Amino acid sequence: MARATLNDSYILWWYFIVKHYSMEFDRLSDDVKKEALEEAQRTYAGFIKFLKWLSVIWIVLILTMCANNFLDDPTASQSDPAWREDYNSNMGLDE
Repeated sequence: MARATLNDSYILWWYFIVKHYSMEFDRLSDDVKKEALEEAQRTYAGFIKFLKWLSVIWIVLILTMCANNFLDDPTASQSDPAWREDYNSNMGLDE
């Protein structure tokens, strides 16, 4: 005859709790499940609509920036040699 230890009763206790509370979902009425499903579907549709509008705004913003040459650097990041003496004097690099 096997004697139940403290560990075995502890496991059985948690098994009872998990089994008891997991059955609560099965007790929900079909109306509650239907309402939850409808709410989830409405929320998902709203989220997708939000992402579509956000994407449209970003695309329009990028096209506007490209049309106005926003990313174009006309100087091609070249320095003006005429300003070299002023730059050196401002930075304290005079010789």
